[in-house]
Amino acid sequence: MDWNDVMLVDGQIFKSERYFFRDIAEETTARFWDTQITIVNIGVWKGASMHCFRLGSLGANLIGIDVMGAYNMEQRLVDYLRAEIIKRNSNYVSDPPNPIHLLFVDGGHEFETVEGDILLYCPNVVPGGYVLFHDAGESEVRGAISLALQETGDWAELTNKDKIGSTRYFRREDG
Repeated sequence: MDWNDVMLVDGQIFKSERYFFRDIAEETTARFWDTQITIVNIGVWKGASMHCFRLGSLGANLIGIDVMGAYNMEQRLVDYLRAEIIKRNSNYVSDPPNPIHLLFVDGGHEFETVEGDILLYCPNVVPGGYVLFHDAGESEVRGAISLALQETGDWAELTNKDKIGSTRYFRREDG
């Protein structure tokens, strides 16, 4: 896989976000160089974000969670990206991955759905790990981030809006 493959995958993420997703996966791999890292991608759609994460972390345990709808991408993601796919609504996964080093939340955009994803998955993000929220400018997403992150640990926002479009990201503080 190369960068041209990633740029050709259909998806609703900006070019700058694609670079950022690759770079944050590389940074996560470097930060946790002595362990098998896990990247969880909630809201796979056609797989553009998963391609970016795989390019940035070739050896990561890459997990996509999505109802998958009519896009029929599951087999390509499993075969080409060596990803595990959980074909289910993210709020109803009974045994969420643990530990998580990088979490990307881009499933439903209703307050309750985002809050559910935060409360279910963020406690499993390791100290020093990251959580990224796509479409974070939408009011319900923004509201869920503000309320629910307070309940799941100490988080430092690292967002630089000039570089990463509609994505906000946070690092879990050590401790």
